Amino acid sequence: MKRLTNHLLIVFIITAAAALAAAQDARVLSKIEFEGLQQVKAEEALATSGLKLDQPFKIESIDAAAQQMLDSGIFKQVGYRTRTAGNKVTLTFQVEEAGGGDSPVVFDNFIWFTEEQVMDAVRLEVPLFSGRVANVGKMPEAITRALQQLLNEQKISGTVEYVASQDLSGRLLGHMFSVSGVKMPICTVRFPGAKNLPEAKLSEIAKELFETDYSSELVRGFSGMKLIAAYREAGQLRATFAPPTGKLDPRCQNNGVVVTLPVVEGLIYSWAGIDWRGASALTPDQLSSALGINPGEIANGLKFDRGLRDAEKAYGRQGYIEARLKPAPEFDDNARKVSYRIDVIEGPQYRMGGLTFRNLTERDAKALRDVWRMKRGDIFDQGYMDEYFKHEAGRALMRLSQDRQNGGKEPPKLGTNIKANRESLTVDVTLELTNP
Repeated sequence: MKRLTNHLLIVFIITAAAALAAAQDARVLSKIEFEGLQQVKAEEALATSGLKLDQPFKIESIDAAAQQMLDSGIFKQVGYRTRTAGNKVTLTFQVEEAGGGDSPVVFDNFIWFTEEQVMDAVRLEVPLFSGRVANVGKMPEAITRALQQLLNEQKISGTVEYVASQDLSGRLLGHMFSVSGVKMPICTVRFPGAKNLPEAKLSEIAKELFETDYSSELVRGFSGMKLIAAYREAGQLRATFAPPTGKLDPRCQNNGVVVTLPVVEGLIYSWAGIDWRGASALTPDQLSSALGINPGEIANGLKFDRGLRDAEKAYGRQGYIEARLKPAPEFDDNARKVSYRIDVIEGPQYRMGGLTFRNLTERDAKALRDVWRMKRGDIFDQGYMDEYFKHEAGRALMRLSQDRQNGGKEPPKLGTNIKANRESLTVDVTLELTNP
């Protein structure tokens, strides 16, 4: 009889569980709410969860939605509670936004598709994708899956790779997705909008890109350095390049890519004048002489860059080794002229400190020391090092080189180390034989 009672109890428990499961299956999500939203909109949070109103209520679905919200990187914490009335369930998510910021997405070399086609493919996994992704979370993994699926559907045998680009400080700058495993050599570059600088000249500069596999980031970086430099040299200081596009062209060999790089050249400027601010150790005339530009001539931006370096060197020769120049242009488009305000931060003046020789014999160290002209306490001349090795130290180095050759050793290599002391405002110089 006891065994029968236990059997009946087990049957009752199974029946009750089935009834409970059936009751749960009968319930539907009638309302989805969010508590704790600050920057994220409710519709964005709902789309991120993947839940829909009037879908069957299942705990495993709610748990998966909460995990999906966490994986998005938008939310730092996600919890929820439910309230049931009849077969209708109100679901309330309690969230804390991550606040880690977001960064732009770059689709580097998806040359088989338009930008809109790529965006549509990503939205299948990330419904509200608009071109930016949270800097934390697993959203890049979802985008990678979507892009790989796009390649597979089109029978393109490439692999989608993801890289988070950062600056030198480690700050995240962007999320880049690219295709590897497919050759896509650049065969030509076109420059819509080029007028003052002919396309032939720009193409000649861009020859470095030919036969390298297409990458929009590579082309963008190249244009920002080499091509912009050509325009700055021509006085077109405000020339800009639009983002590049790459397309397969059957006229190119080896599945080649034609790159289109639109340019807005802008005006050709001439120099108007320089306004020096904060200079006292050197006069404006001295600085302008070092800068080397003349009012009325074409505003050659590369010459201006060299002139700034020369002006800083002029400060360095007077002991101001920390002097920095900060230029700010002022454009007059009507007159097609540009003037510069240059703020000068001179810093302290340094003097010569100690002079040390390492890995040299006493004779060689003495020979090099005897011709060193800058004495302790003298104003430190940052440019003297070049003069020293070109002139004063020449004879001693020739003798040292000859001695080493006679001993079967390679020519001497001297390294220099300059150490500034901010407390004493002195500079210690060390000359070291790096191949003893």
